[in-house]
Amino acid sequence: MHDLAIFSNFFRTLFQNQTFVWVDVPILVVVIFVEILLSADNMLIIGILIKQLPKWQRSTAIWTGILGSVILRTIAILFASYLIRFYYFQGIGGLYLMYLAGYELTSQKNPITHPQKVPGLCKMILYILALDLVFSVDSILAAFAVVGISPLDGDSSPKLWIVVVGAFWGIVLLRSFTSEVIVWLEKKPFLEKFTLLFIFWIGLRLLIDAGFSSMQLDFGINVLTTREFFKWIFWAITLLFFIYAGIELFRNKKSSPEL
Repeated sequence: MHDLAIFSNFFRTLFQNQTFVWVDVPILVVVIFVEILLSADNMLIIGILIKQLPKWQRSTAIWTGILGSVILRTIAILFASYLIRFYYFQGIGGLYLMYLAGYELTSQKNPITHPQKVPGLCKMILYILALDLVFSVDSILAAFAVVGISPLDGDSSPKLWIVVVGAFWGIVLLRSFTSEVIVWLEKKPFLEKFTLLFIFWIGLRLLIDAGFSSMQLDFGINVLTTREFFKWIFWAITLLFFIYAGIELFRNKKSSPEL
C-alpha cells in the first residue's frame, strides 16, 4: 500500500506540473522525427508480417495495432518517467543508446526473417504489440534525451507531455505511411547513418546529464548554470545535424539523374 501511495503521489504531481510554451513546438517536431526514424525498421518487419494476413484483415491489424501501441507506449513512458528520476537509470539509458548506435554503425544487418506459419488475426495483433513494446525502448530514451528530462527536475518533469504526444503522432504517422517512409529511407541511404550518429549524440546527452545529476545530488555541487549552458550546446549541435541533413537531401536531389 505504501508503494502504491508513492506511485499515486508521483503521477498526480507529474500531471499537475505539465507546462507549455511555444518553444516546445520545435522540440515536439524533433521528437516525432526521431520516433519515426527509430521505428522505421520495426515498421518494415510489421509490414512483412501484416502482408501474410488476408487483405480484409490487414486494416484491422494495422489500426488495432496503432491503438494498442499508443496505450502501451504511454504506460511505458509513464513508468520510464519514474525510473528516470534515478540518475543511474539515465546513465544506463545513455550508454545503451550509444552502444546501439555504435553497433549498428559498425555491423552488417541480418536479413529479415518471419514465422513460417501465419498466425491468426488476434495472435498477429498481440505479436505486433509485443514487438512494438520491445523496440520502443530506444525511442523512449531518445525522446527523454531530446526533451531534457532529468533527475534534477524532481517529480515534476514538466515536459513529459512532449514525449507522450510525440510518441502518439510518431506511431500514427509511421503506421499510416509505413510503405512511403520505407521507400523514402531506401532512396536516401545516408539518412540511416545520420540517424545513428544523432542517436549516439543524444545518448551522450543522457550520460552527461546523469553526470550533472550525480555531481549535484551526491556531492552538492551546483551545476544548474553549467547544465543550462550544455543544453544550448546540445541544441546548437542538433541544429547543425538537421542543417547537414537538409543540405544532403537537396544535394542528392540535384545530383539525381532525370528519367
